[in-house]
Amino acid sequence: MAELIFGKYEIVRRLAVGGMGEIFLARQTGVAGFDRLVILKSLLQQLSEKEENIDLFLDEARVAATLNHPNIVAIYEVGKWEGVYYIAMEYIHGVNIATLLDAVDKGALKVKPAVAAKIIHDAAMALDHAHHAKDTQGRALNIIHRDVSPQNIMVRNDGVTKVVDFGIAKAANRSTHTATGTLKGKLTYMAPEQIAALPIDARADQWALGVVLWEMLCGKRLFAADSAMETIRLIAKSTIKPPSTIVEGLPPLLDDVVMKMLSRQPAARFDRCQGVAQAWKDYIDASTARVSEVEVAEFVQKFVGDKISEVTRDLTPSGENFVISLKSSTQPVARRRRRGTIAGLAAGLALAVLGAGFGIRALLRKPPPPKPVVAATTTPPRDVPPPPAPAAAVLPARLTVSSVPPGATVSAGSRVLGTTPLSTDALDAGVTHELVVERRGHQPVTLSVRLEPGKTQAQNVILGKSSGKSKGRGKPSSAGPAIADAAQGSAAPASSGPGFLTVKTVPWTSVFAGDKLIGETTFAKVEMAPGTYTLKLVNADEGISTFRVVTIKAGEVTKLDLNLKK
Repeated sequence: MAELIFGKYEIVRRLAVGGMGEIFLARQTGVAGFDRLVILKSLLQQLSEKEENIDLFLDEARVAATLNHPNIVAIYEVGKWEGVYYIAMEYIHGVNIATLLDAVDKGALKVKPAVAAKIIHDAAMALDHAHHAKDTQGRALNIIHRDVSPQNIMVRNDGVTKVVDFGIAKAANRSTHTATGTLKGKLTYMAPEQIAALPIDARADQWALGVVLWEMLCGKRLFAADSAMETIRLIAKSTIKPPSTIVEGLPPLLDDVVMKMLSRQPAARFDRCQGVAQAWKDYIDASTARVSEVEVAEFVQKFVGDKISEVTRDLTPSGENFVISLKSSTQPVARRRRRGTIAGLAAGLALAVLGAGFGIRALLRKPPPPKPVVAATTTPPRDVPPPPAPAAAVLPARLTVSSVPPGATVSAGSRVLGTTPLSTDALDAGVTHELVVERRGHQPVTLSVRLEPGKTQAQNVILGKSSGKSKGRGKPSSAGPAIADAAQGSAAPASSGPGFLTVKTVPWTSVFAGDKLIGETTFAKVEMAPGTYTLKLVNADEGISTFRVVTIKAGEVTKLDLNLKK
């Protein structure tokens, strides 16, 4: 019998190596002939030395384990074996939508509308279940997938659709949380509100699912661009053409549903993904070519049946040398493990950066040609220090700056970085940069920014109107840093007790401080810590999105009474 890993699994083969660990195809056997294939995800042992890495790895299990739906990948167990954390989950005998689209494209065909509708219907049902899931105490989990894409929607060979990878999902039961302004997911499938670092809800997943559907119907990318900035511009402003204008013969009902899912205002989309699923059920029921899982299975088998079968054609247990050693620790294995670990980390980081659309040029830069080798002399020169070790590669850091109003110039010293909305990787990581954000007719704002390698930092500023007397660059507003940091609130000096906020608006608005919802107007005497806050007031139905700066004083009530009608 082959050696077992994690105490109960027989490794068939390793499928991938990523930045967090390895992914295996394995067989689980038991009494009475119990035998099934599973997917194992492991955490690299050196990463498990930090608690936050363990929490990040296990968050996918924490989220997905609360979900029980036929169209969501099942989590079997989470465990720890000989110091290695692992997740065991359902093996999906099928392919993801990206692979299916690639195969269909090579056949110069399009996905049948009814087949696409059935796949999206099932994915929408899965997402709706996740969005409205509750814990064992009946508390809402508020799950948002945040990475709906062709790679994370799979279709089994029997035609059943599965939504996978809740690794970066936003949920109430996560132990780790994304910092405000950090982008998570694949850029080309992000909703407009997501790339703008605004508060998001389940309708952001609906937008992403709409992009996937549009691409399935049209057979091409919706937001195809050569750079991240161009992709962001397309998502924010480009005209989205109805699928029937791209592919002849598509019925208008398809256009109605797709374009509703792709409304840039979240309030104009379906209230929830259940509405998406119902719309596609109505289409399928009314279609002359009714489709079920059987027809989806036939379509999938026609184009990728061989690929699916190839994965399980040979289930002989593997003897490969994995990062996780299946043998006792010996020096040769340790050396091989080190190489595997470095390769795994590099591959994972490269995939993460390429998937997000950032830092591609930096990763693809060719190294300089090697210097000619000089023959060694018989007597080495004295007092010559050894050559320095090669510097470790540093992933580029990215800075995004948005402003209200937009079109402001962002400068670092005498260097102009561009105008807002700005996204750049031109600044060095690990260094504090003093930035000036200025626009004619407004007070400049100064920012102090320190970037981290491989990460994106978002800055959002509000530029106050100037008196109009000065020309050119004026003295940066002393209120600038307070406004820039107002998403978190700036604490007032010595004070005792909280202050209170009362807001009344016409029409009603949702009031946010940063990404935290304070309430919907009208509300009175909401308790807040003393400090200065930038409030965002939103009513998508009325097209309202505006800001107000308020100062909360201890023991006092700050009131806003606004008429926001146009």
